[in-house]
Amino acid sequence: MASSYKEEVKEEVAKLSSKLYADLSVVDGKPVPVENIYSKHFPDDVTMGTVKAVHRYDNIFRPAMVDATGRKSIEMMKEDPSLDQVKLSVPLIEKDHFDVIVHRKHPFHNPKDGSEVMKYGHVEAQLSTYSMKKGEMSAVKDRLSALALETLCEK
Repeated sequence: MASSYKEEVKEEVAKLSSKLYADLSVVDGKPVPVENIYSKHFPDDVTMGTVKAVHRYDNIFRPAMVDATGRKSIEMMKEDPSLDQVKLSVPLIEKDHFDVIVHRKHPFHNPKDGSEVMKYGHVEAQLSTYSMKKGEMSAVKDRLSALALETLCEK
């Protein structure tokens, strides 16, 4: 590995990365993980049953939150005709959040005939996870960029 390869990621990320790296092989020019690579490396106190239960809950919570927010927003818009959109950011765990925006109406372009179609009660929903935008992911991306520059750049 390159000598100036950045080591700024957290130790727990680096340790898991090493285990995951060992569980990847290359077949026909593509990386291939061992079977169950995700669950194979769970912490000792985390079971697949727990992860599945949380996953099921998340898959119920998010559409239910959109529905509840949408109904409340439509009620608010009915009471206040000047209200064009309602935004809600629901804190989840640590820095993660689930955002919902309900628009009174939103224009869409009809690709078939070029006309504009107005949809009422248009909803946008987005799950934002801190690790995918900042935090350790940012450190990992910087680390890989430095490694690629040193390893792949022709000198």
